[in-house]
Amino acid sequence: KKVLASIKQYSTAHKYAFLRINPDAVDIEKALKQDTDFVQLDYFPAYKGSQSKDFNVYNMPEENLIASFRRDCRNKIKFADELGFEYGFATNDAALKEVYELFKSLGENKDFKYRPYKSYRSILFNGMKHNLCSVYTAKLNGRMVCAAFIVKDKASFNYFSGALLLGNVRAKNSPANKLQYLAIRDCFYKENKPHYNLSYSSPDSGV
Repeated sequence: KKVLASIKQYSTAHKYAFLRINPDAVDIEKALKQDTDFVQLDYFPAYKGSQSKDFNVYNMPEENLIASFRRDCRNKIKFADELGFEYGFATNDAALKEVYELFKSLGENKDFKYRPYKSYRSILFNGMKHNLCSVYTAKLNGRMVCAAFIVKDKASFNYFSGALLLGNVRAKNSPANKLQYLAIRDCFYKENKPHYNLSYSSPDSGV
């Protein structure tokens, strides 16, 4: 209830016109139902955000992590190392703009749109103040090839958005699985969180 109160206070102070909460736990749903400021109605049923699908990987001993991946995923992590990908983070405007150009290019190729740049910028730089956001990147010969935009809470990392454009790189050597693996390792063994949410993906996907 205190969290909901602080969110309402923040949204009022910043002149939000609409606030939507997708509860992912029974206690949050109960608190929302008890709060008369919230209406139990889905005003935008066409947009579910990442809550439309969750695929949680749970913390385990580090020596068991790679073995828990499907064989094809393990192979992609191994084959990615055949090329000289540079793995890093987007931590400033210039790097985030590179990531967003990757997003836009993929969107044009796949005929869909990502949210505006200013939205990603706001999420990243407000989130970084409290270690609640990280953007993992993979480059090859200076070209941004893959990015994973991660948002965090006390219990998890959540794969919020991402893109992969291989160009002339063979699918066998894609860095996408390695990038997720690096993020999962940080989630479990650097920040000691219980789970990593590969949202948008399903257990039978290549991810």
